[in-house]
Amino acid sequence: MALDHSTTTHKLGRATMQERLFILAVCLIGGGLCSSANSVHLDSKDWPCPPPNDILPCVCFTDADHRLEMDCSAVTDNAELARVFATHFTFTDYDTLFITPATPPAGLTALEYSVFGEVSFRHVNISNTKIRTVEDGVFDRSYLTLETLVLADNEIRSFPFYSIQYFKILRALHLEYNEIRVFDDIWSDSLEVLSLAGNQGLSISSTAFISATELKELYLYDSQIRNIPTNIFRELESVRVIVLGYNDFQGRLKRNFVNPRRSPLERLLLNNNGITGIESDSITGLKLSGQVDFRYNLIEELQQTYWWDLLSQVNGVDVIDLRDNPLVCGCDVFWLVLDRVSMNKIHKETKCISGFRLHDLPESIFNDHCTYPLIQ
Repeated sequence: MALDHSTTTHKLGRATMQERLFILAVCLIGGGLCSSANSVHLDSKDWPCPPPNDILPCVCFTDADHRLEMDCSAVTDNAELARVFATHFTFTDYDTLFITPATPPAGLTALEYSVFGEVSFRHVNISNTKIRTVEDGVFDRSYLTLETLVLADNEIRSFPFYSIQYFKILRALHLEYNEIRVFDDIWSDSLEVLSLAGNQGLSISSTAFISATELKELYLYDSQIRNIPTNIFRELESVRVIVLGYNDFQGRLKRNFVNPRRSPLERLLLNNNGITGIESDSITGLKLSGQVDFRYNLIEELQQTYWWDLLSQVNGVDVIDLRDNPLVCGCDVFWLVLDRVSMNKIHKETKCISGFRLHDLPESIFNDHCTYPLIQ
């Protein structure tokens, strides 16, 4: 199965807006956060919502299953948001909160402690605002209910990562495209999806994920990351997807760069960096069906010494994507020309810098000019 490149076709520079939103859109669809308009709404004046005038400019909806939703996208400042949730709510267990304005209001700059009063939520989507600070305890009434928290495309600089441990069933945390510089260690027995993509200059500690062993999807793309600590992914025994594209990784990847235990990894994206090669054990922990995307890097040679171990981990076709690299295709690829099983694992449209497809290189030229390689 070939790699899906719907999010990785941009050749240079930061990810485009369409690429940035692709993964978020998938999460929101899965979590029921696409839009409050998707619900089968009754009249917003109907009980069990609060009286409409009491919560303006927010709007409350309920659907045929009696799930309550609150859309506060028209809120203009911190005080107005606090006033709305100081209202008496007959029922306080809400399914979804939206604050997704078309134009970010200048006065909404913080999510303050207990701003939502007694109200709890299962899903929260607060995006495209000028919020800079998220205080500890802002969602304290949702510790036992919150499943999805989306705080994307804001200006968040401060986030209480240590409080994640209190959310007992939180599955997805999206903090992409904010201004977070330091990612503290995270503790969670439930978190499966974490995105910190688009936080420029992001720094990650060596112990960041040790206590988040249920993570299945990790998105760290487009964050100007130059280095990550060795073995940082080692304890992620369930991780299926790691996305590290559009960063600033340069040169040859170091040993134990990506190495989750028990070989759970299905997709690793390293596209659009400055990678020139790998060590033999830079990447381990792939499933047999695993896929790795190296598109738009600076890889010139594919020496058997370095690439054999990676290719031997997988058994699919077109699963190691080396397209759009300046491959020289000299004697370094003779072993691949002779070993068609390994060659077929490399994407069939991979081309040498000369324009020849790697898969089409004739063995006869290598027989005349290269030392016969040792095929393992």
